[in-house]
Amino acid sequence: MTRRRDLTPEDRAVWRRVARTVSPREGRKLPDPEPVSKSAGAPASKPKPQRPAAAPAPKAAPPRPPGPADVSGEKRVRRGRIEVEGRIDLHGLNQDQARADLLDFIVRARAQEKRTLLIITGKGKSGEGVIRRRFPDWLASPDFSAHVSGYAPAHVRHGGGGAFYVRVRRKEA
Repeated sequence: MTRRRDLTPEDRAVWRRVARTVSPREGRKLPDPEPVSKSAGAPASKPKPQRPAAAPAPKAAPPRPPGPADVSGEKRVRRGRIEVEGRIDLHGLNQDQARADLLDFIVRARAQEKRTLLIITGKGKSGEGVIRRRFPDWLASPDFSAHVSGYAPAHVRHGGGGAFYVRVRRKEA
């Protein structure tokens, strides 16, 4: 697969947004998003037709999909400064049932104004269980992102690699 070197202005804008959210691995730096053109005078690409003006933005922005929670929040749970207010064990369930049970559990926890949950997914037979692997995708879906503000891997005391802490959004007034 060849690497695309000429980026459209939209691609550059997306790249800049993504680049601001990550940090490079040790000893590496982020690649330059600007195109490297072999012929300086040649146009990079054919201009795209103009799109019609977008509709006005909605009054309230939709909730952002949850990402990994801040490390300090996970540390506070490990150190006992924040109590785990609810837990669910998804062992032995198929992925459809696990997803449905998890969504129901999180919605009920939010209604009860619980903020920190422990979700036990298990590791699976070879360390890559289906529920554990799908968990971040589920939380990023609109069904869950309206209720979840973030997540982090659990401490060994709470299940380690087979469990996650989930931070629930505050109940709206």
